[in-house]
Amino acid sequence: MRLSYSDTDGNGQINDSGIFTDGFESANGWNTGGTITDYDSTFSMSGEYSGKIVQLATGEKFVQSDTWTTIDNANATDYTFSGWVYSDGPTADIFLFMKTETEAGYFTQVSSVRSTTTG
Repeated sequence: MRLSYSDTDGNGQINDSGIFTDGFESANGWNTGGTITDYDSTFSMSGEYSGKIVQLATGEKFVQSDTWTTIDNANATDYTFSGWVYSDGPTADIFLFMKTETEAGYFTQVSSVRSTTTG
């Protein structure tokens, strides 16, 4: 998972600056709630492992990073979040959970992307 922003100084030039990166490459660091079946070395993006989720019944399974990243901007800023997922079907979703500086709870804003591509 990567969170980044572009054109930080408003000059019209793209400056892709990453502000958060997290992955399964080191086989640790995620709150899985028992969802991760294995750290798999068969499929990976840039490291040695990927988190493997096996779905044998109906319903959803999830895994989440337990790291919140503080962003302190005076100006409205567009952000890009991206991730890599391998699925043998039917779908995979990536969510970005957000909250304001005054919220102590989990989140109130959500953005998501769904992939139906397999293989």
